[in-house]
Amino acid sequence: MLAWIPEPVLAEVKSTNTLEWISQSLAGGRMALLPDFPDLREAAVRLVSISRRYPVRRLDFPEAYCLAVAESIGYVASSENGGAYSAQFLYSRPTVWRAFDVLAELVRRGILTRQDVVKYQEETAHRFSRRDLQALGL
Repeated sequence: MLAWIPEPVLAEVKSTNTLEWISQSLAGGRMALLPDFPDLREAAVRLVSISRRYPVRRLDFPEAYCLAVAESIGYVASSENGGAYSAQFLYSRPTVWRAFDVLAELVRRGILTRQDVVKYQEETAHRFSRRDLQALGL
């Protein structure tokens, strides 16, 4: 499985640990860098503008770029950004998965167990909602 990381998103990463993980993933062929294409940049700017019309969290440019990429090539976007997540229900076509959605899909496919989701929460201190956990049977 290959994950794409758009260049505008990479520019936002500040954590040394995260940059090391991305570097290792790029070197290992598990991740690829998607350049900043002018047509996708224009689409992202339009999405940012559209997001300002709704009374929910607005899209930031890197998340909008991810949505433009996902729409362009038919991929699922991954984001914890509330603006990006709500965009899929209001004004953007691509599906947006949060970390929980990715983990739940991996459990559904038998790649991870429910206990792996619990371990993820423990190791990352990223807490999922009670509703999401109940839907997964936790």
